[in-house]
Amino acid sequence: MKKHLLLAFIFLLSLSAKAQFNNESLFNRIRPADSLDKELHFNFYNFNYVRNYEYSNKFHDGYTLYGTQIEPQLVYYANPNLAIVAGAYLRKDFGNEGIYDAKPLFSLKYHKRNLTLVFGSLEGNIQHNYIEPIYNFERKITSPIEYGTQLLVDREKFKLDSWISWQKMIYKGDVAKEEIVGGLITETYLLKNNNWKLSIPAQFLAYHQGGQIDLLKNIPISTLFNGATGFKLHRTVGYKVKEVFTDNYVAVYKDFSPTKS
Repeated sequence: MKKHLLLAFIFLLSLSAKAQFNNESLFNRIRPADSLDKELHFNFYNFNYVRNYEYSNKFHDGYTLYGTQIEPQLVYYANPNLAIVAGAYLRKDFGNEGIYDAKPLFSLKYHKRNLTLVFGSLEGNIQHNYIEPIYNFERKITSPIEYGTQLLVDREKFKLDSWISWQKMIYKGDVAKEEIVGGLITETYLLKNNNWKLSIPAQFLAYHQGGQIDLLKNIPISTLFNGATGFKLHRTVGYKVKEVFTDNYVAVYKDFSPTKS
């Protein structure tokens, strides 16, 4: 019986190792650098996508996302610690006339040693490194842009991403609720050397819908929370197998709304 349980545990670990992909190749990070001072650069980012859900069953709604996103941006490196970024986000879905979505991009980025502060267009979306049960990868296609404030810390044995994004701004008399999303992602390494890495990840994502100056007084305030924590163990192997690892999380959901729907 114990042997069967051990085999089942190893099998589940192997499944969890395949469930989360490394998306760093899709990141578009612009940071100040010591070698850049009073220089103007042009940054062009392109993301092409095909996502097909036509399964002809009840597994998922049958639709296809097929198109391209571009982000042309001018980057002014005011000094080695400060970058000013301005540009645009454009999404073109193939088979649809015109541009499906367009948004302005502007951000101030301050970077010193292992700390980065972002104001404006965030280094967000899948760059937060949430696990997929909390943050759906498809949002990279459907809603990739976040505006707000972000604090990033990248030390040898500690990483942090703390952010808040204002999703819906309201003004007095609006027939709408304000919407705010924010979160915190950390990873603390208990062991980190050339062969082994053992770390404790922790992350949460919170959504708040409310406001006091709108006309929708009959709609109650809503505050939702998703969180996860666990442990990650990586072993460097080398040769044809680069690494063997297991990433394990326990995820929770909580509705903190004063009035439950």
